Amino acid sequence: MLCATVLAPLVEIIPVAGVIGVLILIAVNTFAWGTFKLFLKVNWTDSVVVIVVMLMTLWYDVAVAVLVGVIVNGLGFAWAIATEARVETEAGVDTRTFHLIGPLFFGSAKNYQNEMSPQLITESRVVLDFSKCRILDISGVNAINQMRDLFISQKKQVFLKGVPRDVFSFLPKDAEYETLRSKGTVLQA
Repeated sequence: MLCATVLAPLVEIIPVAGVIGVLILIAVNTFAWGTFKLFLKVNWTDSVVVIVVMLMTLWYDVAVAVLVGVIVNGLGFAWAIATEARVETEAGVDTRTFHLIGPLFFGSAKNYQNEMSPQLITESRVVLDFSKCRILDISGVNAINQMRDLFISQKKQVFLKGVPRDVFSFLPKDAEYETLRSKGTVLQA
C-alpha cells in the first residue's frame, strides 16, 4: 500500500522490462534445478508426479496441481503395492493350496484371479490361504467369492483359510473356513 500511495512517482521511473527481468531471475533461482538429477535415482512414479505438478502449476493453479499430484501419487502407490501381491501354490495328495501373500484390494484382485486356473487343477480339494494376506476392500472380497464359485463350478471342495473375522459377513454363509484357533476363528469342515 505504501508503494501505491507514497512511492508511486518513484515506481513510475522503474522500467517494466527491468521488473520482469528481476521476476524471471527470482523464478530461475527459486526453482530446484537439482530435481532433474533426481529423476534418474527415484522411482518413475515420483518423477511423473513432479512433472505433472510442475506443468499443472504453470498452466492452471497451484491448488489444482497439488490435488492432481496427490491423486497421481496415490494411483502410483496402489499400482506398486498391487504388483507386490503374489500367489504361491502347494500341491498335496488330494489338496491344492494357494497362499496369497501381500495385500488383496482393487489393484491386485485381478492378478490374484489370473494366478489360478481351476481347469488345470486335478486335486478335488482346494484351500485358499489368506493367513499372509490383508484383505483391504470389497474388491478383494469379491475376488475371493468369484474364485470360490469358479472352483465349486469345477466340482472342487473349497476351504478358506486365514480369513479375518471382519470379512466373514461378506462371504457366503455356506463357505467352509479352515482357520487358526489362535486368531479367534474356528475350524469348520
